[in-house]
Amino acid sequence: MPEVKLSFMEKDALAEVASIACGNACTTLSNLIGGRVVDFTSPITHAPILKDIPKIVGGPKKLVVGTYTPVSGDISGNAVVVFPRESAFLLVDLSENEKLGTTQVIEDKGRKLINEAGLGLISTYLGALDIMFELKTSHGDPKFFSAFGESITDFMSLGFEEAEEAFLVNSFKTLFSLAPEVKEEFMFLLALKPVDTFLKAIRGKYGVSREG
Repeated sequence: MPEVKLSFMEKDALAEVASIACGNACTTLSNLIGGRVVDFTSPITHAPILKDIPKIVGGPKKLVVGTYTPVSGDISGNAVVVFPRESAFLLVDLSENEKLGTTQVIEDKGRKLINEAGLGLISTYLGALDIMFELKTSHGDPKFFSAFGESITDFMSLGFEEAEEAFLVNSFKTLFSLAPEVKEEFMFLLALKPVDTFLKAIRGKYGVSREG
């Protein structure tokens, strides 16, 4: 699959969108776990090729949970939010006011929580794309998953029928803290097309050419 190279300006623009999304998503997450203060570190953004996704989420055999949903509109593709399984367990404990370490299996309430947390991040990210670059998008209903890291590429490439079809994978990882002793992470991944529409919107915002 063709690799999309991003300029420094394009990477910086994606980092700005990620920061906006993280700030709003932490507010959503706080509301889901009883109003506890949630802080986050500056997100680390990437534009990886598809085969590198398992490494970003912790390795091909890393157990993760999360939510995914299709994205459509000016750009289309798939958005995925990934939590290490231990982080998801912690969030369920906090939402249920249980002692940390209680949850060992994600059941219906936990799945709903992960879907709501993931959708909060996806919605705010797509909203930031509209505010910054006037890209109108919508998303479908979130779907919970529990899988190994190597399976994330399957969720990312849903609907991309041709193996050689070019699309951009934008991702970021951030560390969030719920208390000084509780620090966890989540990852956001967005595979989208057409690439030219997305990149032209960024360049139009900053008034520069591809070579700029």
